[in-house]
Amino acid sequence: MGHQLMAQGTADKQVSATEEFSASAGNAVMGTGQLKAYNALVAVLENFDFDFKYDIVSYDAVLIKKNSDDAATAKGYGPLFADNKSVNNLIKNARPGDRLIFENIRVKGKGVPERFAKGSLTIKVR
Repeated sequence: MGHQLMAQGTADKQVSATEEFSASAGNAVMGTGQLKAYNALVAVLENFDFDFKYDIVSYDAVLIKKNSDDAATAKGYGPLFADNKSVNNLIKNARPGDRLIFENIRVKGKGVPERFAKGSLTIKVR
């Protein structure tokens, strides 16, 4: 049983990172406009037949600028980027060639203790 990270687009459209971003193993490539259109992270169970939902509790976001070893970091709480000014600023400052990483993602389900989601999401900005 694992988690798949998804981006919550506008109009409540949930799009799998593997479907929308042509990603594999948590890696994605997308343009700056597409990146800025997404407003949240969502964790779901893969290949799970029951209606069960995990909520994003917290995560670390890291922006690594193109041709640089410098990294800007931000701590996010809850799924919405708008509720996390520092995370939102990282996304707004992403430029082609940069990498944006969401890691140390903690999730919680109803009646289930808080835990780390399996994996992380790395987005290469084009």
